[in-house]
Amino acid sequence: MKCAALILLLLGVQDVFSEISIQKMTLDPRTEYCIKEKDNIGNLSLKYAPLQIITGLSQYRLSVIGSYELMPSINPFFNEFLKCAWIEYNYLKKSGDVLFENIEKSLRLALIKEVGETGPGINLSKLQAKKIISQCTGISGITVGIKVVQIQNCIHKQIQYLNQL
Repeated sequence: MKCAALILLLLGVQDVFSEISIQKMTLDPRTEYCIKEKDNIGNLSLKYAPLQIITGLSQYRLSVIGSYELMPSINPFFNEFLKCAWIEYNYLKKSGDVLFENIEKSLRLALIKEVGETGPGINLSKLQAKKIISQCTGISGITVGIKVVQIQNCIHKQIQYLNQL
């Protein structure tokens, strides 16, 4: 009987891990209005959902985020979408100033979710988030949208390895 319970428990854990590994990002209803391109919502969702790396920090595990590719900065629709989404999430002021402390906080909380809410886990997450953000603060771009994409790619490059978790 104990063996059967253990097997069921292990199968349940395996299902949870399978669900995490196949989880895909979906279009955030909070930022749908930021899409200026015209197409059906299904196509738009497939195109725009993977762009939500930084705004997805509070919604997805880093292993999910890390499985996505870096974003090209040559698509003006994508650039404007991200700019608008970052304003919605209070990562960017309308003036174009990036609120790095807010991004750092979201990254820190995402890291804590991965390593656990223990004293050492919290401290390491705080240090790692600060280190990642500090490497991306000097980035500029021709437009605010391009700058946002380049900052997101800078952060994304440093957390992509987490898709192994």
